[in-house]
Amino acid sequence: MKLELDLMELNSLYVAVSHQLDRAKSDAMEYPSDYFQNELVRVEKLVERVQDALYAECKVVDDMVAEYRMKAGISMINEK
Repeated sequence: MKLELDLMELNSLYVAVSHQLDRAKSDAMEYPSDYFQNELVRVEKLVERVQDALYAECKVVDDMVAEYRMKAGISMINEK
C-alpha cells in the first residue's frame, strides 16, 4: 500500500507515532509481557520508517533550495 502525504502531514504523523512510542515504552515497563514488548518493537520500527521518510523528504526540499540559491546567485552567508 502507498500513502501520499505532504511534508506537513508527514511531520504530524512523525509527532503522533513518537507519542505512541513514548506510550509503548511506558506500557512495556509498567506491564511486562510479550504483548507489550512486541508492541514496543513494532512501534519503534514504525517510528524509524516515518523518520527515514521525513528525512528523505526534507533532504529533497533542502536540495531544491540549494539549487535555486545557486542558480539565482544567492549567497548562503548573510551579507551586510
